[in-house]
Amino acid sequence: MDRLKGFKTCMLAAFIITGVPTFATEVGINTAIITQMSQTRNIETNEVIVLEQNEEVEVLSKVDDKYKVLIDDEIIAYVKQDNLEIKVEEKSTVASLSGSLANNIVSYAKQFIGTPYSYGGTTLGRGVDCSGFTSQVFKGMGISIPRTSKDQYRYGTTVSRDNLQPGDLVFYGYSGSVSHVALYIGNSQIIHASSSRGVEITSLSMNSSMPIIGYKRVV
Repeated sequence: MDRLKGFKTCMLAAFIITGVPTFATEVGINTAIITQMSQTRNIETNEVIVLEQNEEVEVLSKVDDKYKVLIDDEIIAYVKQDNLEIKVEEKSTVASLSGSLANNIVSYAKQFIGTPYSYGGTTLGRGVDCSGFTSQVFKGMGISIPRTSKDQYRYGTTVSRDNLQPGDLVFYGYSGSVSHVALYIGNSQIIHASSSRGVEITSLSMNSSMPIIGYKRVV
């Protein structure tokens, strides 16, 4: 589907986050359905995006009468609440609640793609290092975990590669010593703060740039 209507009217010189919107408070929110064909704009490039009726989008947060959504796993835009219908997940089992929380953590983390790397940084949207990113993402969801990657590795429950789930932490290093931490988002991908590229999504193996030494579940 061709989402672009017309030409780019503006390219942002920099993507500056001036404030983190309040995360949607409805229990179990994860996705929404577009109820009528409408237009919005990619908040990073200002491109016009066409949304088709019955299209599914991922809900990131709610701001006033609009929802901040993720489209096709790469486009972030605002949609008026009158133009979408929230899908509320079943809450009857512990498994569904756990899955919903993990998905919300991943969605929240994706809001900060492009944040610059800053050694010792803990400010989402402005500058973070690897463990500053993971600790602040969980903090934003009301979950407290240790600040450093080494302490995060000692925290939580060890899981195997076969049991890895979105929201788990992945640790990298050499000879059992932790050097890096990332958040697993599913489909053999992670989101992490790269020292050279800032917050990004990449493969679980990070193209074999550093060995994986373990996995932890903290939620």
